[in-house]
Amino acid sequence: MMPIDINWVGPAAPLIPLEETLARETPYLRFHFSRVPAHVYTADLIIADERSYQQFCQDLQDHLSPPCMIIGASPQVFLNTLDGGCCDILTLPLCRQELIYRILKHARNCSFFIENSLVRFSNDRLYGNCGSVELSYIEYQILRLFTIRPGRVISRDLITHYTGVQAAAYSRSIDVHVSHLRKKIIHAAGITSGYNPIKCIRGKGYRIDKKPVDNLLKTSGSQC
Repeated sequence: MMPIDINWVGPAAPLIPLEETLARETPYLRFHFSRVPAHVYTADLIIADERSYQQFCQDLQDHLSPPCMIIGASPQVFLNTLDGGCCDILTLPLCRQELIYRILKHARNCSFFIENSLVRFSNDRLYGNCGSVELSYIEYQILRLFTIRPGRVISRDLITHYTGVQAAAYSRSIDVHVSHLRKKIIHAAGITSGYNPIKCIRGKGYRIDKKPVDNLLKTSGSQC
């Protein structure tokens, strides 16, 4: 399967006892200890002060970042974390099977099927069976909106709000960004049938025509 990049924020101590086994049994999981484009964030904030914690959560809220799990937090921090923008918590000591399961669960939220082709995305790239293409910041934000609101029509006003695009009343800047994103999905997925993965709903907005991924380990998609 395609690799899954995990951005580990904070001390790496909880992960060290599992590193050798993870590298041997799950080579598709790639852990990074710097801010790199990733599919999932894991953050060990147990030693962070309140100000650092609040700033981290604010960053998550200001930008539609990849799914973020908190490591080793207390119940109270867990409640604050959910409010702050993180989506999951793992207690210490880490259980290898549980860590793998949670990562795959949240990485699945950044994956979808288009015309039976598996497509995944991280902060700055879109991955498909026919290669990968670079995503702009705004294209990534739009794709995250489609993912967190599956099956729903996304209005231009909502896209403008979350992406911060300064668009005049009759500007077509949002349409241009969506058009670029549509072409990149078609390219990465290897669609040659003329199929349109992002539908324009007149007077309402856009909707992506995708199918959810049930199990990343059992899906590789058709190759070009």
